[in-house]
Parts: sequence; structure tokens; C-alpha cells
Amino acid sequence: MLYLLIFLGLSSPAFTADIMPLKDLKPGMIGEVKTVFKGTEIRSFPVEILSVIRSARGGRPLILVRAYGPLIDKIGGIAAGMSGSPVYVNGKIIGAIGYGWDMSDHRLGLVTPIEEMMKIWDRGQKVLPPEYDVILRERKVEEDKIEEGVRNESEEESEEKDEENRDKERIVMFATGLSPRGLSLLNSDFERYGVRVVSVPFSGEIKVAEKFKLEPGAAIGALLSCGDINVGAIGTLSYIDGSRFLAFAHPLLLRGKVSYFLTTAYIHECIPSIKFPFKLGTPGDIIGIVTQDRLEAIGGSLRQYPLSIPIKFNVKSVDDGKERTSFVRVVYDDGILEDLLKVILLSTFDLGWGKMGEGTVKLRYVLEGKNMPYPLERVNYFYSPKDVAKEAFEAFKSDFFNILYNEFSDIFPLGVTIEAEFTSYPKILWIKDVKLTGKDLERGKSISVDLTLLPHRGKSLEKKVEITIPKDFPEGEALLLVRGGGIAPQGKGNGRKEEPKVYKSLKEIVDEIKKQENNNEIIVEVIPRSGDHGDESDGKRGKKREAKVVFDTDFYVEGYIEKEVNVK
Repeated sequence: MLYLLIFLGLSSPAFTADIMPLKDLKPGMIGEVKTVFKGTEIRSFPVEILSVIRSARGGRPLILVRAYGPLIDKIGGIAAGMSGSPVYVNGKIIGAIGYGWDMSDHRLGLVTPIEEMMKIWDRGQKVLPPEYDVILRERKVEEDKIEEGVRNESEEESEEKDEENRDKERIVMFATGLSPRGLSLLNSDFERYGVRVVSVPFSGEIKVAEKFKLEPGAAIGALLSCGDINVGAIGTLSYIDGSRFLAFAHPLLLRGKVSYFLTTAYIHECIPSIKFPFKLGTPGDIIGIVTQDRLEAIGGSLRQYPLSIPIKFNVKSVDDGKERTSFVRVVYDDGILEDLLKVILLSTFDLGWGKMGEGTVKLRYVLEGKNMPYPLERVNYFYSPKDVAKEAFEAFKSDFFNILYNEFSDIFPLGVTIEAEFTSYPKILWIKDVKLTGKDLERGKSISVDLTLLPHRGKSLEKKVEITIPKDFPEGEALLLVRGGGIAPQGKGNGRKEEPKVYKSLKEIVDEIKKQENNNEIIVEVIPRSGDHGDESDGKRGKKREAKVVFDTDFYVEGYIEKEVNVK
């Protein structure tokens, strides 16, 4: 099976090599490959040009080579991690190693021609969204012709996709700092890219390099996240033109215009294997940005850096008193950001707590960004008999992406702080009973309500609260509700969901999130019996004519009780 040769793993002189066109290449020519076998030292080994494989319909040609020599004999052939290793004939670059076969003769490999790799430079970089004129055109749809609008894929398009799928097969990426659950989720999510992610040990610090020396053949890394959790791939630098570079000689995720971290890399060893030899490597310091992730190669610029989201974590285990702090930067890429955040947050929770599964968590997070009216801080409690960390992540995800993808303003640079306190104990407070004297309530007056509360498997306790009925509250039949925060009144929907709303500014979105009810609250409110209470009991505070009081607790609150009353 064909596999792509990547693996886990500024004082840079301008390097411009002469190029040998593909048309000048002949079978039997001898080439030289530059790559790193151990550490950061670039060494070379010879290859023989066997053939040029040309694709139909103007597709990408590839060069078949056979590697030999003592270095190749020692490790058993071309290794995963040599992807991007430049190949020279008579001192001129012809391309870079990109492919090999597993369970076969590992001395054979395929080289992506340098002319094909350079094409990605013509594709530009990731840009800000353009401004468009908005034009509305009325269109009539005939029902009997709707099915005809489904486009059938042509044979040519299908074959092109087959080529892309082939190129995406067998990509091996590395991850450090993930929990077993996180690694499994990342493999599942990245399966659509044809990627397999393996875990490697790594505890080094990744920082921005102040000075570095780089030349073709050097080991490099392309990272989607860096810090205490690193996700990416290690390959070889192919070509440098000023501040521009080419590497890998094949795609990483095939995401087109991107914004990944470019790093140096250290190769610990080249490991022989019957399946395929591989380089064991880990990432070094950040030296640039990957802006293109294409079929032919990855490419980008040195000394420029990607847009990223810094996340600070502090996770405590109440059960044993352990505490773990960590820091991660994740690239801002819409297509993979949710997948990355999920595995990063869940891994951080799992490792900080020391377990996964049932329990209670107090979660605090702060989002700070440009154009936000103020930092958004939320503190909430979650309980689950199965997976409380997942419940916490889903709540954070909802708020985070509502802010990030708002339709009004860019919020970068953006920073995130997350604090979580976990316990295996079901820290639940149950609302068991509600009592009040009489059913008649007078507008403009306060009433006393007696609550019976029960901590999980503890002793029940009585609490007396007061609620004032506004002078302009509607007369007639009403309901006194006592409920846990976030539990919607009957008739207003079930569960902890918010109804869709049209916002007019980013501030409205932030304000709305800020005043959402939390699961640790006890809500006492009076609403009209007719149900015509509009927005007055939809889980939000501060509405006019509202008869509501809110009490914070240190528990996840469960329970919903209503009493019929009359307001006069």
C-alpha cells in the first residue's frame, strides 16, 4: 500500500538551487537525497532514477527512484519522515521524496517534481473575507424538476477524487499530551482526512525561535497545536526561496489555504521496520507559518506566525487535592478547530482529574477578545452519571463558538482561560417541596416561600425566601415556580436550551450569554397562569414586570415544582 512519508515524530541564508526540468530527466541518472537520520545533522544518500510516471489528463507526474548506500542499508530503506527530502541530480534539484510502499521493497520511492511543488506558491495565502454586494433575485422552483438539479459526478471528476484520496491515505501524524480518550477522538475525527494519529512522549517547551539556521534537508514540523498538547507531523524541508519554503512533497490534511505552525524538529532515531522504516522525531521551536496544504506539498513563509488561540488551564481534583496547570496554543482553522478544541479540553480534563466518567464539575471560563464589550466570564456547574467532562465541554463550546463566529466583529486576538474543579461525588441539591401561606398574592407586596432542599443522600433542610410581586404584574391566575437554573418552565420547552434570537450587535450576544441561567441556581418566580408571559420566564433575568429571585448554591440543582396562585 502506498504511504506518505511523514511521521511523528533568523540568520537563515537564502538558498536557491538550480532546477532540472522533468523533461531532462532520464532513467539511469544518479541523484543525491538530503535528509536527517539523527539529531539535526543533514546527511545524504544516493538514488537511481528508474522512471517517470506520468498521469492521464494532465495530472501530477511522479519520479520512481531506488535508494541505496550504507545509510539506507542500515535502516532498511526510505523511511517515513523523509517526506520532503530534496533530490538533486548533477547539483540541480528535481523534486522531493514523497511516497513509498509498506510491506514491500522500502528502497523504492516516489519523488514529487519540484515544478509541481512550486505551483502551490501561485495559490496565495489565507485572506480576510472580501466584501460582497448583496443582491436578491427571486427564483421559482418547479417541484417536478428538483431532482434534476442534483449534479452527477463525471468520470473525470471521480478519477480526480480517487487521486486525492490516494494521496491522503496513510498519513501518520503525532500527538503529545493527549489522554487515551483524546487520542481516540482525534483519530476518529481526522479519519475523513485519511490520517492516523499516534502518541509520542514529549515534554519539551516550544517557543518562537529568535535565531535559526535552515537549509533543504532539515527536519521540520507542521503543528496544529503547540504547548502542553502538540498535534502535527514531522517531515523534511525541500526548498527555500527567500522567506518562502516548500516541504513534505505531499499534503498534510489537504485543507488548501491554511495557517499552521512551522517548527524545527529533532530526530531521535531512524527505526527499521518490516512494515516501513520510520523516523522518531519531536518538534522544536516555531520558525514560521504554513499557509498552503496542497496535493503537491505544504508551503509557507519563515519568520511569520499563524493566528492562534492561547488557552490557559487549571484543573483540580477535589477528591485527592491534586492540581494541574497547562497551556496550549491552537491554530485558528474553522474546519478543524472544533475537533482540536474537543480533544484538547477533554484530554486536559481527563489528565487533570485523573479519571473520566461520572461526577460533578464547577467550570469557570473567561473569553477576552478584540471588539468584545467586556471579557465574558461564566461560572457553571455540571453533573453527569456517565461523562461530566463531556457535559462541561459542550457548554463551553456553545458559548465559545457563538462569540467566535458572531456576524458582527472580528474578535482576534482572542484569549481563553478555563478552570475546572472535579469530584466523583454527585454534588446535587434536590428541590423536594415548596410551601406558602395561602394562594392569594397582592401586587406590590412580598410573600414568604418555604423551600425543602435535600443534598444528595444528606439531611433535608428548610430555607425561607421572599419574592416581591411587581405593582404592574397581570392580575388573575398565576403559577409560583421553584426550579433549578436552566430548567425551562413547562410550556417553554424542555431541557437546558435557549430559543433562537435575532441579535443586533456583538454586545447583545455577549450580554445574552452572560445572563443565562446556571445549573447551580435556585429560581423562584411567579408567572401568569395563562402562559402569556412572553419573555418573562424564558431563562433570562432583568425583564420588566418580572416576579423572580435567584439564589446561587455550590451544588448542581435539580427539581421543578409549581403551585397555583392568584394575583390581585
